[in-house]
Amino acid sequence: MDYHIIDTTPPYGVYDTVAITADTFAEAAQQARAIARKRHQEQADEIGQTVRVHMIIQDRTFEERKIAEPVHPNPPPCTAKRHSWEHVLSPSFGEGVLHIHRCTQCGIYRARNTWATDPQDGTPGHVAISYWKAGKPYTET
Repeated sequence: MDYHIIDTTPPYGVYDTVAITADTFAEAAQQARAIARKRHQEQADEIGQTVRVHMIIQDRTFEERKIAEPVHPNPPPCTAKRHSWEHVLSPSFGEGVLHIHRCTQCGIYRARNTWATDPQDGTPGHVAISYWKAGKPYTET
């Protein structure tokens, strides 16, 4: 069956559509998630934060299902061969925890927020990862 994947995540917007072939909505959703990771990985890496990708899967009868897929940034390169993370702190807030680590080699910080808010639809309870350099403020995703 033919499906259309409509990416509603900035910078693409609702007019960017990809046609795919799948046997079921579940298979189409799997393909949509792979498309999301491929299309938005560079964006997540560039900003150093998780991007939540929102897509609409539409079949030829125009039945729709919405999905959201987190695309986490890859760690920035380390000045050593690889990062050596040390725990800095883990404050809890509301329902989640913000785990903060620092690389002992290059000083890059990594935060893993277990109760992040989706910036596109405002829903809480998502995992988000951020990286930033020492001396720069943490900005929540």
